[in-house]
Amino acid sequence: NDVKPYVDLIEKSGFHVLIPTFNGELLDQRIKHMENLRALDAAIIYKGKTSEQWVRMKALDIMKAPGFGRKKPIVAKAILAPIDGINNREPFDSQNFRFIEGDTTRSVESLKLFLLEFTT
Repeated sequence: NDVKPYVDLIEKSGFHVLIPTFNGELLDQRIKHMENLRALDAAIIYKGKTSEQWVRMKALDIMKAPGFGRKKPIVAKAILAPIDGINNREPFDSQNFRFIEGDTTRSVESLKLFLLEFTT
């Protein structure tokens, strides 16, 4: 439910959102995750109630995506988080992740700008 405003905005902007599956067997979830990593053009990691460690693991998956059979580079990468949601940004900065932070209203506006940059 927390990501719904963001998913709606992204889809209204003409993009298709690949959402991970959290149901079924763990192996099936992992296979779907790797399929998504091969298919995506841009990646946005949402850090709601998850730990910073979980965000780091997802960022590492994005960095490893070429090893999963990607044919083209990932065009844009972002982390969507509440204000001060990420304490140590250095590992993400070195991998060219954009930070989109704030309450829902502020971060939706920042996400609009990110999508606009991505489409131009």
